[in-house]
Amino acid sequence: MAAFDVALEALPVGILPLVATDLDVSVSHAGLFVTGYAVTVAVVSVPLTHVTRRVPRRRLPGVLLGVLVVARGGTARRAVRGRE
Repeated sequence: MAAFDVALEALPVGILPLVATDLDVSVSHAGLFVTGYAVTVAVVSVPLTHVTRRVPRRRLPGVLLGVLVVARGGTARRAVRGRE
């Protein structure tokens, strides 16, 4: 699982030129998106660990997966509505 996570987080770096082209910005500006994500993860990870320390470890992945599914569904719905 950890290897998948590391690969997933490194993926945007490899496609920065494509992202920059799609957004019509320079590669360095597209790189700021990756930097912003990394800073967010670094700042939020410790407080989030502190907040979830009392949640049973067996339940936490299921709850987080549910949140991810709902968020992705909302994003997909919004993207489809934007095309209409």
